Amino acid sequence: MRLGLQSVSLAVVTLLVLVSSSLPPAPFPLPPATVQTTQERQAEVIRLNDEGQQLANRGRNPEALEKYQQALTIARAIQDRQSEGTILNNIGAMHDNLGQYPQALEFLQQALTISKELGDRAGESNTLNNIGEVHRSLDQYPQTLEFYQQALAISKELGDRPGEGITLDNIGAVYSSLGQYPQALEFLQQALAISKELGNRSGEGTRLNNIGGVYANLEQYPQALEFYQKALAISKEVGNRLGEGTTLNNIGQVYDSLGQYLQALEVYQQALAIRKEVGDRPGEGTTLNNIGLVYARLGQNSRALEFLQQALVIRKAVGDRAGESRTLKNIEAVNRRLGRSSKALFFSRS
Repeated sequence: MRLGLQSVSLAVVTLLVLVSSSLPPAPFPLPPATVQTTQERQAEVIRLNDEGQQLANRGRNPEALEKYQQALTIARAIQDRQSEGTILNNIGAMHDNLGQYPQALEFLQQALTISKELGDRAGESNTLNNIGEVHRSLDQYPQTLEFYQQALAISKELGDRPGEGITLDNIGAVYSSLGQYPQALEFLQQALAISKELGNRSGEGTRLNNIGGVYANLEQYPQALEFYQKALAISKEVGNRLGEGTTLNNIGQVYDSLGQYLQALEVYQQALAIRKEVGDRPGEGTTLNNIGLVYARLGQNSRALEFLQQALVIRKAVGDRAGESRTLKNIEAVNRRLGRSSKALFFSRS
């Protein structure tokens, strides 16, 4: 997957199906004279794909994209269609992360064509999920739901309960974005039930976190904190430091919303330390942005600009265009405040 990557949108964290972690062996018989060379090139494809995924997990999307492009060139040279499809899927995911949506859809459609050609239903479901995710990035929610529903149908057909849970989680996130919170909770609860059924504690933590995000959006902060604390406990139990950092950031947002700024800063600093530790650059940018906003609310504008500028540097570096835009607006708002502007100020978290 990028089956373990999490994205933050305000207080909701979504587990995305974006990348396969490993590639299959070459799917065709090889003449003896070329076995060694082709096997070596296949091993190079796997190595480059794995390196790309590691970079993607750390938010180093441009570098990940370069690794995937190298892997794609070799996969095509040795006519390994299965690996080619997987890598095209991964490249599409990177373009989505970089906000390059037409390119993302182009590569994902190529991946989808190969999956259908090979009869790879699991790969087809994975790519349909990712195409849905691109449409979600574009706020095209009807198309998003259409692709997620196709992916869900295939997961059910294959008896792929983990994939089914991930897609249910993604559908819940769409309904949350639409403000249709009862539907969001319905799908997230189904996803949570599957995680519990499978004994997937890490997935359970993610779903609890996402349910907490819905309650935060409903401004039902005690319930939000309850679910976030459960998610945090599981992340610590299973050693999921990435998830721990994400949930701590979300808890900080709740305290910020409640006007409990000192508590928010304390929790944000914990989140920031973990995100630096695990190399979660996009998450680091998010938390730096949020810390800057707390200082702005406290009237410490110079301190706010310090953190917002750090967030801006990171968001540019990782290609987070939406986050970059929000941070630029926040910097502009603080600068207006410092200039004693009479205009109303708007701050945007995440």
